[in-house]
Amino acid sequence: MIKITAIMSVYNGQKYLNDSIGSLLRQTSPNWRLICIDDGSTDNSLSVLQNYAAHDDRIEVIHQENRGLSIARAVAFSHAKTDYVSILDCDDALSLDYIEKMTETIVQTKADAILSNVEYGYKGKQKYPTHFEQYHIDHNFKIRSGIEAFGYTVPWKIHGWFCIRRDVVQKYYNIAEASSSPCKHFFDEYLARLMYLKCNTFALCGACYEYRLDEGSITRSVSLKSFDALPTMNRVLELCQKESMPVDIEINVYNEYWATLLRLKSKVKLLPCDVQDKAKAIIEEYSKVLLSKVSFSKLLRGSKRTLIKFLIAKIVSACQ
Repeated sequence: MIKITAIMSVYNGQKYLNDSIGSLLRQTSPNWRLICIDDGSTDNSLSVLQNYAAHDDRIEVIHQENRGLSIARAVAFSHAKTDYVSILDCDDALSLDYIEKMTETIVQTKADAILSNVEYGYKGKQKYPTHFEQYHIDHNFKIRSGIEAFGYTVPWKIHGWFCIRRDVVQKYYNIAEASSSPCKHFFDEYLARLMYLKCNTFALCGACYEYRLDEGSITRSVSLKSFDALPTMNRVLELCQKESMPVDIEINVYNEYWATLLRLKSKVKLLPCDVQDKAKAIIEEYSKVLLSKVSFSKLLRGSKRTLIKFLIAKIVSACQ
């Protein structure tokens, strides 16, 4: 019998847990487990989780000091015993047929990684096009290799809420790898890309991951934490170059890295005055790092617009 373990990192997520865990409890299939990592919450999250675990032996709760999302997920993955694992963030939910449809897809395809659709705006007043609708993904969409999957994450044509073979996750999304960055935030985006790279076979699934759009989340609010996206993009570029990926993918990484720099540069004035200088220093540092790693011989094989953009940036940097 195929079972799927959902892993959930929780930091001060008390107000969301009835929705997220409730979506598992109401599944049409009972073949699931849930491992929750309380990542040093200061609200009542731990007691809520322990109450759920006391009433359902499929739920396991682990408490640790705050170490960030990536390490919390890695700890949860290390405790998983089922053949497949899936991510469920504490403020999101799963469609009620998620486990059933994922299990059917696993049996039919035996794929290393299975991608569900994503519905945006869970519990919100406004609904948005689903992920598959936004990126025009249908049953004809195929991912033929790990490198191709990696390419689809720059930017995120395929998302990071995967269901994936446990042995792949435990080999690569482990505590040592998750601890290899000083960043507590956004490093999961590097690790998700690494996971896709190390998979060989992929399948789509009709189930839905239900994503809550929260204006207060790290990905949508402006704080110094947002600038962890830069060292994360740097690791993505290093991985791309280490694995000698196709030139078009490497150029896409250059562009995504540069777009991240520009986006964060535009947010500096929205930060508190006492951290603006630090934010500027981070941007300056990673601008230089990116320009030192860009291969202009490879850019010659891309678009003229991209080549000119980086040539101008290189000249301006040299003149400063």
